[in-house]
Amino acid sequence: MKQHLEKHYKPQVFNYFGCEDTNPSEQYKKAAERQQKYYNKLAGMGYDIKRKSLKKYGCGDTKCDMDLELVMDLRKYEDDLDCFIIFTGDSDFLPVVEKYWEEGKFIRIYSFEELLSWELKTFAINNPRCNYRIINDLEEVHWKES
Repeated sequence: MKQHLEKHYKPQVFNYFGCEDTNPSEQYKKAAERQQKYYNKLAGMGYDIKRKSLKKYGCGDTKCDMDLELVMDLRKYEDDLDCFIIFTGDSDFLPVVEKYWEEGKFIRIYSFEELLSWELKTFAINNPRCNYRIINDLEEVHWKES
């Protein structure tokens, strides 16, 4: 994916936001180790890894939203960049997309098809300087321009 982005854009920043289980139960230790290897590999490729610990609740549920962290990180670069590429399909990011679009920024949304919200997709279709790309097969990025 990084090669694809470098081919089509001139990226200034590569940030990856991910959750980590810092205290996995025996059942999830191998998965947590694989995740750490993945993060280390990304870091070795030049990504800045932004991590957040997985929250565990007494009922067995877990949660680890990175929405606020991603938005705050975007704020650091908003004056220096004219194009933002985000990997999400979450409609929670629509206000951010709208804000930067209103400021004249170009917005590129990459998402898996089944995770792309209709709100983000509709916004991208109806507004110049914003588009989305489906990435169901990471080996062959499918371009769906609005």
